[in-house]
Amino acid sequence: MATELPAPPLPGKEIPFSWFNWFKILHKIITSMRSGLSIREGANAKQGVAVLVAGTVVVANTSVTTNSRIFLTTQIPGGTPGFLSISARTAGTSFTILSSSGTDTSTVAYEIFEPL
Repeated sequence: MATELPAPPLPGKEIPFSWFNWFKILHKIITSMRSGLSIREGANAKQGVAVLVAGTVVVANTSVTTNSRIFLTTQIPGGTPGFLSISARTAGTSFTILSSSGTDTSTVAYEIFEPL
């Protein structure tokens, strides 16, 4: 025998709790997660690509903060690839990607996360 517990009432509507409905919702969430994480790219977005010129590039992005965690990955190696780092950032304006190689012309992907 299934036990049904009452759900908190919603304004103007009550939805009875059932384990079946809960599992249906959970299944939808898990199924949608199978396709992976999707993050929008574009101007001032949290992900994008930049091309190094002589081992550096300034990325204009108003979403960057002083606490942003910026992850870098070489997408297309160019010149003499080096180790990548963030050498500077100005909150609400831009950040600078720097390679340890002054002849690095790689295409670099970045992802910006904000800590909680």
